[in-house]
Amino acid sequence: MIRLYGYDTVNTIKVLMMLEEIGAGYEILPVNIRKGDQQSSSFLSLNPRGKVPVIVDEAVPGEPLTLTESGAILMYLAESSGFGLPVEPRERARSLEWLAFQLSTQGPTFGQCEFWTRIAPNPIPAVEQHYLKLGQKVFDQIEQHLDSTRYFSGNEYGIADIAHFAWILRAGHAGLTFDKHRAIKRWFAEVSGRPATIAARKAVEAFEA
Repeated sequence: MIRLYGYDTVNTIKVLMMLEEIGAGYEILPVNIRKGDQQSSSFLSLNPRGKVPVIVDEAVPGEPLTLTESGAILMYLAESSGFGLPVEPRERARSLEWLAFQLSTQGPTFGQCEFWTRIAPNPIPAVEQHYLKLGQKVFDQIEQHLDSTRYFSGNEYGIADIAHFAWILRAGHAGLTFDKHRAIKRWFAEVSGRPATIAARKAVEAFEA
């Protein structure tokens, strides 16, 4: 059994999608970040950085494994389940490359777009436009890649797709759109229709129920 501490966040969606894909038994423990639950002593004992998601895998030998950071969690679940990372060396390397791009570039850039378009108490138009321009550039880079491949790693769906999907799903919250990106729209529609994706999105909606 895996315990997932999370909330209605992009990074929580990633982990839920992966758990559903591998058919793992899991229990969701909501951490309401809007009420500050992530700063409680009990949660900080799991993740001193006060961020969701966190998983606790009770099935590993010895003590339960507590793991933070969505990228690390995706890689751990892929390695332990055999799903989500290609075996073929080139596709595996490509998957890790695009996972790294999501963690280092797509996520932070889209996060800045969301902050400056929706959250900043003192918006600065020039800064907002700067990040929106960077966000669209990220979409252009993804479009160029997906125009020549079915999934991020090649022919095999995996953790790079899961990581990117979560932020692209919320792109509108960041003031971004991929309406003019044909390859992204094709890929997004396919991933959206996967049973695991549908189940994960329903699980996230339940946080606010």
